[in-house]
Amino acid sequence: MFILGFAGCIGALRENTFLLKFFSVFLGIIFFLELTAGVLAFVFKDWIKDQLYFFINNNIRAYRDDIDLQNLIDFTQEYIPMQAESDAVCHFPAALKTPRKMSSTLSVAMMPGRNQKLTNRL
Repeated sequence: MFILGFAGCIGALRENTFLLKFFSVFLGIIFFLELTAGVLAFVFKDWIKDQLYFFINNNIRAYRDDIDLQNLIDFTQEYIPMQAESDAVCHFPAALKTPRKMSSTLSVAMMPGRNQKLTNRL
């Protein structure tokens, strides 16, 4: 990647056609590889989903064996529900009926992981 960026910069600065052609050809190859990967991911999305579930289940079974895996799974479990709760707060019907000044207080109170940090600022 560094060589590709270097070839593009130096080719543009020195007006070197060989480096510019090298840069454009490899940039085109990378673009078409990404496009192909996206199309294949769309076509085989069920297979990818099955492989992902299989991988996650195997890692959950090995939870106690590896401390790094434990930390990764614990972080994921702490981070993802917090994101889901914050998304749910935005679509909570009571938040739409409350006055504008109180909606930020309501959303802070509904996020259990963050409310202690944010209420100190209020």
